[in-house]
Amino acid sequence: MFRVFSLVVCCTALLACAHQPTVYLYAKYLTPQERESLEEALGNKEFAVQSNNFEFPTTIEQNTILYSLVLSEPALLTHIEQVTRAKGFAISRQQAMTEGNHWYTKDSAALFLYSLEGPKQGLRKADIARAFITSGCDTDITLTLQDDGTYQFKGTITDTFQKQHATGTWLFRQRPYVELRATGADYSSQYFEVSREYTRDQISALTFIRLTPLQSYLLDSDCTLEFALRE
Repeated sequence: MFRVFSLVVCCTALLACAHQPTVYLYAKYLTPQERESLEEALGNKEFAVQSNNFEFPTTIEQNTILYSLVLSEPALLTHIEQVTRAKGFAISRQQAMTEGNHWYTKDSAALFLYSLEGPKQGLRKADIARAFITSGCDTDITLTLQDDGTYQFKGTITDTFQKQHATGTWLFRQRPYVELRATGADYSSQYFEVSREYTRDQISALTFIRLTPLQSYLLDSDCTLEFALRE
């Protein structure tokens, strides 16, 4: 009798897990603390939470829920929104089924959230922590802005003075300008203006993020650093 009861309990638990709604948490713009707090809160609401650092669709510039058209319980969206609001995140938009290349199947939803810290709109630090390549000139140089706040130039750098300024830390404290501070230096000495352009070719939508040198020891003024993101 005990074995039969145990089997029933196990089957019930498995069925519950099988029908557990999935929430995909897009955490690219969240701080580690915000991400952890949301994962815990959503998990306590019995959602299966899957976090990632994927890019947002270019059309999403505010806190958004994307959800499947086939929800077993429409109240799931209300529960998700209640959890996020309790953590300080107001949902500005709900969109069914798809956005860009993002599709969601039965009993699933996706949360695209921006950090409570930093600007509410426009380019954020996470947007420009990338590897940029030169465009519009013959110079072959790559500038990588790392998530940890360090930077590195790579490519045709032969001058000793340039090499001294090829690594260091970067700051994005006065938008839309990026500052580069060489390793060991007390102040920033290279400056770039950041811009973003949305366009489309025959294949798909494209987002270009560009760094235009205002003062640089490694790039001429006609050189632009560029990153292209295809949606």
